[in-house]
Amino acid sequence: MPETLISLTAPKLGSAHFKGVHYLGGRFVPPPIFEKYGFEQPVFPAAEQVMLLSAPPHHHAPDAKEL
Repeated sequence: MPETLISLTAPKLGSAHFKGVHYLGGRFVPPPIFEKYGFEQPVFPAAEQVMLLSAPPHHHAPDAKEL
């Protein structure tokens, strides 16, 4: 089991029970594709390309600016 997981574009179904540090990277899918397939991309802060989705309690995970 890895300590860190990076999902590209969207969190994958298999990551639902992941207990480590989980990042989401990228804004690769254009809005018409989201609409066509009923997909919602999480809101990335400002112009960031990476966001922290989850981390175990009391674990320091770097934010996108530290990556």
